[in-house]
Amino acid sequence: VPVRGNLDKLTHAHSYGGMRLLMQTVRDFTDLDVDYYVRVDYRAVEKIVDAIGGVELEIPQRMQYHDTTAGKELHVDFQPGLQKLDGQDAIRFLRFRSYSDGDIDRVKMQQYFLTEMIKQTLTPRNILRLPQLLNVYSSYIDTNMESNMVYSGVTMAGNLNTELIETTTLPGEFLDLDASYWQVYEPGAKEVIKEYFGDYLMTPQEEEWDNLENKNI
Repeated sequence: VPVRGNLDKLTHAHSYGGMRLLMQTVRDFTDLDVDYYVRVDYRAVEKIVDAIGGVELEIPQRMQYHDTTAGKELHVDFQPGLQKLDGQDAIRFLRFRSYSDGDIDRVKMQQYFLTEMIKQTLTPRNILRLPQLLNVYSSYIDTNMESNMVYSGVTMAGNLNTELIETTTLPGEFLDLDASYWQVYEPGAKEVIKEYFGDYLMTPQEEEWDNLENKNI
């Protein structure tokens, strides 16, 4: 997507200017007035999965990969089928990259995992434990939301209909560089964003004020 006027990876906006530039890049591309973020360390996922007793997933294919690079060691070995993953296995599942469609398939698997983790976290058995879970794992989460907002959200979690959770990937295509670069089709993306978030799109006046406030990013 455009980052500071040039096509670049969305994640690079974070590398260049932290969460402020990342949020502004998302605003510019989607016309959504994004005010808050939650940045989650992988270790939070590992801890939460273990705390809820694991996450049950359908492993879609034989997943085998071994990286012995110092500091980046990764050993993945899953058979296809329904399995319950503990925290460490969940991280292995999320880090696996050897899919036919590269990072797009990886993103789909991550979306699938997060959806199932949310569903299995919001069971009656775990709902009452959410405030305690949040306290224990807050050291792995960075957010600009006030703590009262976070805890208000937690108290409403039991009202969520987990069967209505939806995920999507903006339409686009791989660039010639490699399978980790996905160039979004802007017109098609705008249609998807309007379908999902039409009530939250910024008005032209709001966009003008937003551009003035962030022109020096």
